[in-house]
Amino acid sequence: MAAKTIPEEVRQRAIDELTRLAQHHGRQIAVRHRGRFLYIDKAEYGRVGPLCRLEYRGSPTEWGFAIYKYPPVPGESLLPAGTLAGSGIPGRGL
Repeated sequence: MAAKTIPEEVRQRAIDELTRLAQHHGRQIAVRHRGRFLYIDKAEYGRVGPLCRLEYRGSPTEWGFAIYKYPPVPGESLLPAGTLAGSGIPGRGL
């Protein structure tokens, strides 16, 4: 059963890792939380828009993932592997 809320330590670690990863790739994100969900928004060209949602499933290494789909942009993929579906980031607990 999924947890009702994300423990503060787990939430902060996830936010720090997501922010670090975004910065490593030259991106800016904003992370919000509510209950067991983390909402990741992308910040581009002075605008902020929804990117995806992570669902805490009771363990720091178990998260659900939902992506907000936009009309395709030529040359831009949804996942780091360059595909529209599949696993997220290998070796990450997020």
